[in-house]
Amino acid sequence: MELLWRSNLPQGHIYHGTSYADIDNDGNDELLIGSYDGKVYAINSEDGSLHWSYEYSEESFYYVGAPVTIADINNDEKYEIIFCNFNIVGVLSEEGELLWNYRQNDYGTTFRGTVVSDIDDDNYLDIIFGNSNGELTALSGFDNSVLFCLDLAEHFGKEYNMDSAPLVADFDKDGFLDVFITGGLTNYPDVENNYGRAYLVSTAKGNGPDWLMFQRNHLRNASINFEKSSIKDNIINSFDYSNQVFLSLDEIFDCFDLYENINMIEIYGLNGNLLVKELICNRQNIINTLNSMSSGIYYLRILSRNNQKLLYYLKM
Repeated sequence: MELLWRSNLPQGHIYHGTSYADIDNDGNDELLIGSYDGKVYAINSEDGSLHWSYEYSEESFYYVGAPVTIADINNDEKYEIIFCNFNIVGVLSEEGELLWNYRQNDYGTTFRGTVVSDIDDDNYLDIIFGNSNGELTALSGFDNSVLFCLDLAEHFGKEYNMDSAPLVADFDKDGFLDVFITGGLTNYPDVENNYGRAYLVSTAKGNGPDWLMFQRNHLRNASINFEKSSIKDNIINSFDYSNQVFLSLDEIFDCFDLYENINMIEIYGLNGNLLVKELICNRQNIINTLNSMSSGIYYLRILSRNNQKLLYYLKM
C-alpha cells in the first residue's frame, strides 16, 4: 500500500466524508466534500488538486456538515450537487455555481443530507430530506417547488428531530413509492427519557430509483450515475422505421391542444443530436419554433409534468 497523494483541503472539519462522481466527464471521479469551514469542495481524485470550491455564506454559523448528493435532477445531462448548509438546501451546477436554494422553516437543519428519487412520476428526480424540527420535505427537481412539507413533529405531538436520512422504495408493494424516516429525541445522560418513532409516507407511483441506505449504497458515493449519451441513444433506438408515424405541422398543433401542462419541447435530428430545447410559453412560441426549422424529418419530444411523449414530425 502506498500513499497516492495528500491534500490540506478542506480547511475545516469533515464529518461525513466524501461523495463522488465524474462531474466533468474527464473519465475520473471528483470527490465532493462538505466542510465546517462553510464550503463545498470538488477535488480531482487523480492528484488531489482543487477542481473548484463554493462558499454559500461568510457568516460564521454556516457550515456544511451533511454529505452532498450528486445527480442530474433537471435532465440537462449534467450533474447537480446538492448540499445542506445550516438551514439551507442548495443546488450547485457541475461547475460549482449556485443554481437555486431552499431555506428551511425556523432554522431547521438537515445533518444527514438529502436523497433523490422521482417520487411524483414526472421524469425528474426530486429532493427529499428531514430536518431537526420534524419536517419531512420533498422539492421538485423539475421546477424547485415544494411537493410536500409534512410536520411530523406536530403529528407526533412531541419534539421530533430527524437525525437520519430518508429511504425511498415501494416498501409495502402497493405500486407507490414510500419515504421511510426515523426521528425522536435523545437526552444525555438521562437516556431513560429518550424516545423515537419511524414514519412511512406514501407518495406516488414515481420512477425511482430506490434509495435504500445512507449515502445510497455500500460505496457511500451518494450519487446516481447516468450515461451522458442516454437521451440521444434512447431517441435513436425508439424510432421504428417499420412503423413510421409522420405528422404535419397542423397535426402537431392539434397534438399540443390535447396535452395539458406542456412545458418543454426537444427537437432532434435523425442522428439523435439535440437541435432545439425550448420552454413552452404559449402556442405562438411553438409555432415560431417549428417554423424556424428547415424542411426535413425530425424527432419531436414533448415533455410535460404528467407524462412524456415522443412524436415523429415531418415538416412539409
